[in-house]
Amino acid sequence: LVSRFGLEALPLPASGHGDAHAVVYATPGLVEQTAPLLMLVCGAPPGGAAGVWARSLCMNGSTHEGAMFDYILRARQMGWSVLVANPNANDVAGTPIEGSESPHLHLQTLWRSYVAPSAASYVMIVAHSYGAPSTVHLFKTEARATDRVRAIAFTDAWVTPPGTLLCEVVPESSGDGSQADNGAARLARYAELAPAAF
Repeated sequence: LVSRFGLEALPLPASGHGDAHAVVYATPGLVEQTAPLLMLVCGAPPGGAAGVWARSLCMNGSTHEGAMFDYILRARQMGWSVLVANPNANDVAGTPIEGSESPHLHLQTLWRSYVAPSAASYVMIVAHSYGAPSTVHLFKTEARATDRVRAIAFTDAWVTPPGTLLCEVVPESSGDGSQADNGAARLARYAELAPAAF
């Protein structure tokens, strides 16, 4: 993202202090840029990461399908600013990252640190998979988000029935240590950390 697209690595929280912080990627001078801002949000772990929608899309298709490269390239060609979230960076060696303890809190901290103070004319968001409910949480917790965001695209998103903003069900644990159990435990932890999202 840095060498290929000229993005810069930024710490999250923005202070970058402490033993644990996440890294997000942005157009240099993001806060001063007045162009539209495209915010990209990957899917759930273990496959979603900064710059990658989902590992499975890369393996089963191609990096053209599974990575954010095309979105970043097109946005840069149009003169837009880009901000790539890293919502699954929640801890460093077991130490929680303040403000990034869950994907929901990561986006909220990202918004407060870099998007809210930016001069961007407006914001557009593309969110994949579990990035969708994390983005919805942003609208529930940041009042200005509804004013600044002009477009949202959810790709292969966790969706809910029409008429509901976000309705998630944490599945019952089977107790067998399966991936479903791990997912249920992760959602339960997220519900504790960001109850407004659930």
